[in-house]
Amino acid sequence: MAKFGLIDKIGVESTGSYAAGITRFLLESGVDVVEVNQPHPHLRARRGKDDSIDAEAAARKALSGQATAIPKVTTGVVESIRVLRLARESAVRSRTRTIVQLRSLLVTAPAQLREQLTERSAAVLVARCAGLRPDLDRLDDPL
Repeated sequence: MAKFGLIDKIGVESTGSYAAGITRFLLESGVDVVEVNQPHPHLRARRGKDDSIDAEAAARKALSGQATAIPKVTTGVVESIRVLRLARESAVRSRTRTIVQLRSLLVTAPAQLREQLTERSAAVLVARCAGLRPDLDRLDDPL
């Protein structure tokens, strides 16, 4: 970019997500970076969705002073907390999906097995199922 002239500042969309890496690089390089909001959906619908159009719009907003927001910093304790929360939320969703799937499987399980596993808490159900092992001599039997 420096080949085109002096860099006053750079406007960047999505500094806290998709553009986090380039934002960190630019800030470490001493470039003045401002957060630019994504174009309004109506404007985008009229102009079309194109990276070059979006880049020009971001540059115009940054240079005109219309975009003045400080870019999100994706380092430090706030980022650590965000990563931990994301990992926890993902684990909770996975656990919930797994329990729902297990209970759905029990609906069609043979009666003998279903009777052993119904009316239990999720924790007890998971622990009980984790202990189940197939009879290798009767792999054609769902029980």
